[in-house]
Amino acid sequence: MKAEHCRDLQEENQSMQKDMVTLKGILQETENMHTQSKLHICNLMASCDDKDHQICTLSRELQILSASVGTDKTCEPAGESLETVWKLETEITNLQAMAEQQTSVIAALQNEVAETARAKKDLEDINQQTSLAKKVRLKHLDGSFNRLDESTVANWLSGSTCRAGTAMANERTALLDHGVYSVQSESEISGSGQQGNGFVHTSGHSATPRSLNTFFGVIVPTVLSMFSIVLFLRTGFVVGHAGLLQGLLMLAVAYFIISLTILSICAISTNGAVEGGGAYYMISRSLGPEFGGSIGLMFYLAKVCACGVYILGLVEAILNIFGRDPGSAVSEGIRVLPQGYWYTVLYAAVALQLCLLVCLVGAHVYSRASFLILLVVTVALLSVLISPLVVWPREFSISHQCPTNGTCVYNATYTGFNSTTLRRNLGPGYSLDYSTNTVMSFATVFAVMFTSCTGIMAGANMSGELKNPSVAIPKGTIIAVLYTFCVYVILFILVSSTCDRALLTLDYGFLQRINVWPPFVIIGVYCASLSAAMCSLIGASRILHALALDQVFGLPLAPAAITSKSGNPWVAVLYTWALVQCVVFAGQLNFIAGLVTVFYLLAYAAVDLACLSLEWASAPNFRPTFQFFSWHTCLLGIISCLVMMFVINPVYSSASIVVLLVLLLILHYRSPTSSWGYISQALIFHQVRKYLLMLDVRKEHVKFWRPQVLLMVANPRSSCQLITFINQLKRAGSLCWDTCSWEFWTPCPRIPSSPSIPSG
Repeated sequence: MKAEHCRDLQEENQSMQKDMVTLKGILQETENMHTQSKLHICNLMASCDDKDHQICTLSRELQILSASVGTDKTCEPAGESLETVWKLETEITNLQAMAEQQTSVIAALQNEVAETARAKKDLEDINQQTSLAKKVRLKHLDGSFNRLDESTVANWLSGSTCRAGTAMANERTALLDHGVYSVQSESEISGSGQQGNGFVHTSGHSATPRSLNTFFGVIVPTVLSMFSIVLFLRTGFVVGHAGLLQGLLMLAVAYFIISLTILSICAISTNGAVEGGGAYYMISRSLGPEFGGSIGLMFYLAKVCACGVYILGLVEAILNIFGRDPGSAVSEGIRVLPQGYWYTVLYAAVALQLCLLVCLVGAHVYSRASFLILLVVTVALLSVLISPLVVWPREFSISHQCPTNGTCVYNATYTGFNSTTLRRNLGPGYSLDYSTNTVMSFATVFAVMFTSCTGIMAGANMSGELKNPSVAIPKGTIIAVLYTFCVYVILFILVSSTCDRALLTLDYGFLQRINVWPPFVIIGVYCASLSAAMCSLIGASRILHALALDQVFGLPLAPAAITSKSGNPWVAVLYTWALVQCVVFAGQLNFIAGLVTVFYLLAYAAVDLACLSLEWASAPNFRPTFQFFSWHTCLLGIISCLVMMFVINPVYSSASIVVLLVLLLILHYRSPTSSWGYISQALIFHQVRKYLLMLDVRKEHVKFWRPQVLLMVANPRSSCQLITFINQLKRAGSLCWDTCSWEFWTPCPRIPSSPSIPSG
């Protein structure tokens, strides 16, 4: 039964292929006839002009002879002169008759050309409708393929489907070289391995099938990325140093910024098809290759640094449980792991190697395991919320390495719900951070806290694997952000009401100490950190893969376009893994938290800028189905991101903007031509139209009068001095229309000067 069904499908596809070939043949013949008719008309027009010239010459000779015969009064006209006049008149009559006959032939040929053009247009419409029907039919048959045997479907696809993707070029087209671009389908390009001069060489099968829905593709990775290490390892850090009030203020500011960015993301993602590459795809297709390439690379670096932060947070959580006590030289119980800078780098490399293995298998493995990870994190979070109702007050002794190479011991208290504890934790109490030995401030604490908000694009980065990204990205992102915001607010209030400031600032893993069952928190921290690291590694590799496919940076990123047979960009994963390995040499996550935050704020500002540009340009193709945004929200988002960048770290902010401008200039001077469109052209057109409409005829004055010159020239190349004179006359500030003969604008051979058209 399956074999017969597959045979029927193959026969139907072969029939459609034959119809397409026949239509293309007829269309080619029609185009040839159309070209021949136009050439024939050009030759006939040239012949008519020659005959008109001969008629004019003979008419002048006839006038001269007639004048000489009529003015000779002394003698009779000579017989030869009369005979010459008679012959000239006869020849003129014959030429006029031939000219009229050729004129009628030209009119008939013009009618034939018009009919041929109409027939050609009809054939093109039929060809387009046939291609569309074929695509719809192939898409409709996907459900049938899923029910067939995999080997049967593979054989059928190898014989037919691979020829179905050359209908038209789309926006995934690589950057064009000399105006030539590929006409390959999205599926061919997405699964490509190398590209060059507009052509794509695939390395295996076509693109990875879109199989993720809103929950598994957007909500789950976004929630896990936003929880990450801050939920379990930096909640006490934020509340302990900033206090409850400033901590809630930081949370409100951070979520206000990302909420404005989410509105822009929702608007862009619901405006049309969203392919692989997430934020890079949105920005590049909105602002062009220069802005898209530079911002995309910056966003890629932000993802790389974020992955390093999550790995270092995981190592910190491991050392909190299994690391040797700083004041002890021997192992005690399970605390057997030696501590130190190089040991931290070693542990981070091992954890990163585990993430690499998962990412090399493919994103589908992570998406399947992410739901289980979310369940584990949720259980751990519930245990944290329930513990204050069960655990009685306790006192702890905490030891740390002192700045003077000694060991300092501190006493901390868990009081349970206590109004006095809450009052003491309301205000700020910035002090020394024991992990970096630096005094904290509002900016440094906000930079660490903002890393919990950098996961809002985790779902957008998976756009290449989503079934319906235009629906899944807005819906899933908004739900995930609302959920995480509520969790953070509840957790901030909970810890500020139950723990004194010493416990919050001297032990970042204090939630494990006060939990009803400590392994809950340990497992939650490990799962949240690992999932966030893998999500960043996968998202960054997809961005790099999209940059390589578009050939924005040329050869340096060309190998990143290679994919496996299942569509996994394994070379891009290796690139990203190597860069993250360099990031973990920082040793402490608080060192690079500021850089990560600055990079992300710059990327968010770029997304707001893309949406603002499309809104201000009033582009006809910008009609998002998501309407809860305006240019005010976009502009406010840009200003908020830039202000917070310089509040957090002016040096990092200035350096990141300089790097962005350098990348922008490099891409601009490389002059890559793309088929995506340039927002700058839309903005220029919008402004020019606005200023033209502002012109008021009633306010014209002779002092500001400017000439508007209509210059008639046969050949601009031989009239340069005249054109220069006119340009000087109008002082390069008026309208000047240069008209040229047809021979400089049409491919017809040898057509004399007749009607002229304006070049403007």
